[in-house]
Amino acid sequence: MASLIGSLVLTSVLSPTGLSPQALLPSVTVPLIVAPLAVNWATKKTLRVYELNRELERILAHDSLSGLLNRAAFFDLFASDTALGRGAILLVDIDGFKAINQNHGHKIGDQVIAMVAQVLKVQTAAGGYAARVGSAQFAVFLPDDLGRAPLDFAEGIRSAVEQEALPADQGSVSCTVSIGVEYREGDEDIDSAMRRADQGLSAAQDAGHNRVRQYQYLALV
Repeated sequence: MASLIGSLVLTSVLSPTGLSPQALLPSVTVPLIVAPLAVNWATKKTLRVYELNRELERILAHDSLSGLLNRAAFFDLFASDTALGRGAILLVDIDGFKAINQNHGHKIGDQVIAMVAQVLKVQTAAGGYAARVGSAQFAVFLPDDLGRAPLDFAEGIRSAVEQEALPADQGSVSCTVSIGVEYREGDEDIDSAMRRADQGLSAAQDAGHNRVRQYQYLALV
């Protein structure tokens, strides 16, 4: 409408005949044709900018190797206005990862990280959040409202990783993981829950690796 009014005003000022029928026709038809095209172009550009911003946000929040959330994005889940509430924290560490790199090279090491990450993606597909928080360490948050037993969930991850294998020059490469589990109350600082989960992880590693241990259970024995 604004473009049509502007066109009529310019025509009345600039046309020697004013708003005559001859001058009126193009002053009306041109805006009616051009305006929808301009709006369509602007709408597409706006949507494209929105899509690019969303993609940039996704890239910044994810680890490039594993495809999981990165450490900063994982901790942000518990610090935003829509922070996650009660649930279980799992710390997952690849057993003997340094030896894997030394014996098979960093390329295989990267593939092992990607393999474990894929297991975590599959296991959390029905709910939960997985992140790579260290070189060979991952964190998982399992919300309370999913109704899944944390120890059973952790055991499912451990068992699934144990069954995976990668082709290599000399046969295949497999790995295991140790997992520490701890419960987080909704208003608890995430660092505190992570520290307790880390103690569970240390207990699993001290017990011989490829195990699941829960901090709350350890505190009672």
